Amino acid sequence: AALRWLNMFQLPLDQVYAYPGAAGAIILATECARESTVTLPIATACAKLFSNAAMQSQQRASMIAAQSRRREAIRSYAIPPELDINRANTIVDMALKDGCMEVNMGVVAFVVNGDNSIGGIHNLTSGTERVPSIRMSVSFQRHDSIFEEGIMAGTVPLLDQSPTIPNEALKARFCPRIMSGVPEKDGFELLHGVPGTKPNGKYVGNVRFEVENTSYANVNDNLIVPSATSAPIEGLLELEPYLDQATSNEGKKMPVLVPAIDANSGKRLGTFVLLLQVRAL
Repeated sequence: AALRWLNMFQLPLDQVYAYPGAAGAIILATECARESTVTLPIATACAKLFSNAAMQSQQRASMIAAQSRRREAIRSYAIPPELDINRANTIVDMALKDGCMEVNMGVVAFVVNGDNSIGGIHNLTSGTERVPSIRMSVSFQRHDSIFEEGIMAGTVPLLDQSPTIPNEALKARFCPRIMSGVPEKDGFELLHGVPGTKPNGKYVGNVRFEVENTSYANVNDNLIVPSATSAPIEGLLELEPYLDQATSNEGKKMPVLVPAIDANSGKRLGTFVLLLQVRAL
């Protein structure tokens, strides 16, 4: 009985073949096969379900990728310096409403300590001689990413004392996102070890300054040439402490001094002199 029931769903698929033989003879052959009318529909249905599931997964992945690209694009709201001021202000207003903090920063100079001058350069601002400069790069470190975002790079004056009239050698304006440390709210997850480190429970990020620790040789009174390069000199500015001052500086840039540390020895070699203005809603 079981065999008869199975044969109900096993339809014959016979195929006849004709092979020409010698002296006009023809050989006839018949191939008998059976195809299941149960397995094939089930396989077809499963294949269709798998195809639909794969299509939905692809659509979901594309949507998440688009959201991630959009979030990455607006996470720091970097404003190109050549951008029209009205357009830049529009971007800043949009960023502030989106829960960001406006940072308007200028680097004035790199001032070396009197007893730790780089490469034996002393009295850099004495007399009427040309003030030497040093190349610096500035980047932004987010608390939810191991990668840094470049903000600006260029040359700044290398001094042995703070300038009396601060002129900005490098300028940057950007709007990092203020995060709460709650992934469901922020849309981003903080790096391990970061949650709980800020007393106010708000996380913005750090600005990192770096210059090459290059030794210089005084060829003569008007010529200073590099002779060797060692570990870089770095400085780190945490932005969270300035959140409380975001509405108290009345739109003015305030001077900020950031220690410049030798990356290998940890010894302080000088100071990065900045002008900083922050704003948040």
